[in-house]
Amino acid sequence: MKTQNQILQELKEHIASQKKQVEEAFYYQSEEQLTAKPSKNSWSASQCFEHLNLCNEHYIREIKKALPQLKPTTKDLKFKSGFIGAYMIKSMRPVEGIIKNKMKTFTKVKPLAEREKGAIVKAQPLFTDFYADLDEFNKIVSDIEGKDIQSAKVNSLIGNLVRFKVGDALVFMIAHNERHILQATQALKG
Repeated sequence: MKTQNQILQELKEHIASQKKQVEEAFYYQSEEQLTAKPSKNSWSASQCFEHLNLCNEHYIREIKKALPQLKPTTKDLKFKSGFIGAYMIKSMRPVEGIIKNKMKTFTKVKPLAEREKGAIVKAQPLFTDFYADLDEFNKIVSDIEGKDIQSAKVNSLIGNLVRFKVGDALVFMIAHNERHILQATQALKG
């Protein structure tokens, strides 16, 4: 079983890795490449990042609200996911480069073109927002060092019906990013 400090360090490494991966795979792509859909029912690379930004916005806001509730600790506590957190993280994370579990997307975090007929979103600002989200996640991870990251909960996208421990929410969001970065990479390949 990992400790909370190990989890926080892993989160920082994942954030840096995701930033680098996105820069290498998407930075030099044209608007046309980023917005091309591999099939009628698939998302383009830019739509994957639009979805990530909408979800990240929710969880960043929720985690920031929960930060004052986290209890300080001088010990490096064991990290133990809650039942819901462990299930959601496992369901979300790709396995060996394959997205195993297909999931329905809540309407409020679907790309704009799926919510409003004819809507157009430019790709490059989506990446700027995504980098800003990763920077914010990194700041949150630094801010919660020395605190019990499992001592407070945040609302999921469903609301207070499903709540995550703060540590689980952070791990979940990194897994969620991983999933949709993979999806966006596959969209570029057509």
